[in-house]
Amino acid sequence: MRIIPNKGVCDPHVHIFNGKAYMFTTHDRGPHEPIFTMDDWRIFSSDDLLNWKLEYTLRPEDTFLGKNAECYATDAAERNGKYYFYYCRAQSCTGVAVSENGPGGPYHDPLGKPLLPVGLADTPSYDPTVFIDDDEAKTPYIMWGYAIYGKSYYIARLNKDMISLAEPPRRVELDRPCMSDAS
Repeated sequence: MRIIPNKGVCDPHVHIFNGKAYMFTTHDRGPHEPIFTMDDWRIFSSDDLLNWKLEYTLRPEDTFLGKNAECYATDAAERNGKYYFYYCRAQSCTGVAVSENGPGGPYHDPLGKPLLPVGLADTPSYDPTVFIDDDEAKTPYIMWGYAIYGKSYYIARLNKDMISLAEPPRRVELDRPCMSDAS
């Protein structure tokens, strides 16, 4: 059973903001496409995790990316009353959009360029995950990458503005290699 009837969602990240569930997703154009063809990113909300409402669609042409069909994984975070929507283009770069009106949007691209550009680390800058530490400062971090084919995951502390890096990326050391790395 699909979580949202007649609408596929890919790479969902669910966050609870103000007592309500918000799901940040992408979606394939259809099950019969030969490759991942994803035209936009979507935000759904739910009060009960059963019934979902489409809140907002972020289109790549409303960001630095321009029109394309490579709208890959997302994540989101909240800080100081603003909401941050992290999105990536295929296996290349990650951008950020900001909403001052709540987690359901609308969102705008404050940078006009990637937050995590191509070549930032030795792994593609995609599949973002935002982590807010439980330390006193609630320090925000962003992680990305993958650990197959000799690549790695990376982490970097975000500045308080949530749209810039506070430090160079650091490689995440894994306790054990991924299965495809084992020889």
